[in-house]
Amino acid sequence: MRVLPCVLVSVSCLAAGAALADPMPKMVPEHDLSGTYLLTTPKQGTRSFSVEYSKSADIVRFNLPGASSYILYDLAAKDAKTVIPRMKSYFDQPSVAAQAQALQAGGGTGEGATVVGSKSIAGHECTNYKVTNPTKGTWSTFCTTADGVILEIANSDGTHAVAQTVSYDTVPAADVQVPPDYTQVMIPQMPEGMGQGGMMGAYPGGVPSVPNPPQQ
Repeated sequence: MRVLPCVLVSVSCLAAGAALADPMPKMVPEHDLSGTYLLTTPKQGTRSFSVEYSKSADIVRFNLPGASSYILYDLAAKDAKTVIPRMKSYFDQPSVAAQAQALQAGGGTGEGATVVGSKSIAGHECTNYKVTNPTKGTWSTFCTTADGVILEIANSDGTHAVAQTVSYDTVPAADVQVPPDYTQVMIPQMPEGMGQGGMMGAYPGGVPSVPNPPQQ
C-alpha cells in the first residue's frame, strides 16, 4: 500500500532541482478533492484505489478497496502514517516521507520538463508534461489540471495511474486525520534495499529503495 502516496505526492516534487523546459504547473489541488484511480504496476497488475484531499488540513488519504488500513500523507509536514481502524492504532511511514523529501531536495530528480500535449480525463482537461533523465534513460509523464489536480502518471518502467472519477465535494478535515483515541504503535524497519518503493522508484533519477509492506 506504500505505493499510493507516490501517485500524487512524489510528482509534486519533481520540479525541485530540475532544469525545466516549460513552467511547472500547480501540483497540489486548490480545493477539497475526492477521486478514484486505477493503478497498474508491472509486478502487481491493476488495482483501484481512492483518494481524499482536505485543503484545510493539507492531508491526503489513500484507500484500497477491502484493505484493513489506509494511508495519510501530510503534504506540509511531509509525514506519512498507516492507520488500522480495527486495531484503533496507527504507525509512522518514515520511508515514504524520506522518499518525498529526497525528491524535494532535488537529489537526482531528472533534467527538463516539457509540455507534450493535453487531454481530457474523467471529464476534466489536463496538460501533459514529460520529465526525463538522460543519464539513466528514464522518463515520467504526468497530466495535471489548471487547479492542481493530477489526473494521470506514467513511468518508463510500465507503472501507470489514471483517474476514473473526480469530485470537488467538501472533505472534512477529520476524515483525513488520525482519530484522537487511536494509539501509535511501533513496527520494525526492514533494511534498505529489500524491495522497491512502488512508483517512487520509477521516477527519473530514482530514490532509495524501500521494502514493500505485506499484501493486504
